[in-house]
Amino acid sequence: MKKFITLSILILASTIGGNLYAQENKGENHQQEKATKEEKKALQEKIDSIQHAEAVEAVNAKKFTLEADQVVFK
Repeated sequence: MKKFITLSILILASTIGGNLYAQENKGENHQQEKATKEEKKALQEKIDSIQHAEAVEAVNAKKFTLEADQVVFK
């Protein structure tokens, strides 16, 4: 009976310790994920601004092409 109680306590202690470690890592991963989301957002904003500048330049220089998937006549 003593062996059963000791074994139960060891299993319970290891389970609790594993959960605490997982929660600590989750906080670190969340901070890293937040940083990468902010970096991705900043990168996307830079790409958008570059594409906008290129589009304005193309319109001003009249170097653009209109594409249509469907044309409907009345």
